[in-house]
Amino acid sequence: MASSSNKSKYHALPSRMFKFFPWTALLFSLIIAILYQSVESDNSFSDIVFHSSAHLPRVLVLTAHPDDESMFFAPTIRALVSRIRTNRIPMSKPASDPVRLSSETTLTSKITYTAHWSPATIPKVLYPYVNEHRITTILTFDDGGISGHPNHKSLPEGIRHLLSHQRYAFAAPPPKLFTLVTRSIPAKYTSILAPIWSKFTLYGIRLLSLEVLAVRIARGLGIELSPLISKPVTHRMPQVLVSGVSDYLAALRAMRQHASQLVWFRWLYVLFSRYMWVNEWVEVPVESLSV
Repeated sequence: MASSSNKSKYHALPSRMFKFFPWTALLFSLIIAILYQSVESDNSFSDIVFHSSAHLPRVLVLTAHPDDESMFFAPTIRALVSRIRTNRIPMSKPASDPVRLSSETTLTSKITYTAHWSPATIPKVLYPYVNEHRITTILTFDDGGISGHPNHKSLPEGIRHLLSHQRYAFAAPPPKLFTLVTRSIPAKYTSILAPIWSKFTLYGIRLLSLEVLAVRIARGLGIELSPLISKPVTHRMPQVLVSGVSDYLAALRAMRQHASQLVWFRWLYVLFSRYMWVNEWVEVPVESLSV
């Protein structure tokens, strides 16, 4: 009897699995559909960097190490490189010349990987390049440095030094500075949940924008219509770029070119990091200082 009961349970297992298969397939299809296409904030990031009417927009992505572009900035580089001139400068020199995501690579100098770089040194290295190429926007790490690496955290300080001191005279208007938002450790490693949540958030904001537009049109026609959301979001929102599947795979291929860096924990990083999928940017106002 026991043997017969075990056999019936064994034969019932495939039917139970098949029962849930359509729902599993549907869920998997929805996830792929959500992840497949890249998306940006409505106030498109590429439009924000078009702030100079006198010159063609030129974006400088300033990284600390050669593999930073793949690990942290890939969603942005993929979004911008096909539309505007994008230059990338790592502040430290690689041992080889791996494949890049960006259209141009200029290496600056060999400097210490573990030290905090002087904010006065970075402008000396960058100023000739920024001025000669008439860079209109600089993208780099924020003060948290994403991972807290001292090299990463040095860069925004150095750029603020460059843009605020009058000793550095620019041939064109000084570039704008945007920094990549550092998230908490739990938020950093949310894998595909990060792009899914970010896309739902962006789509929700778009729906709210449509609601506001509909209310304005109705009131213009003399129809009193109250918005569903009585208090709109007023705090400053970061500019968000979310990669699609092809963008993520491109970043992964680029990262694989840095073979010496792909130790086991970096494999975990490329699998679980939100920065492989999502970039959030805020503009940093810089006031000019007299010397």
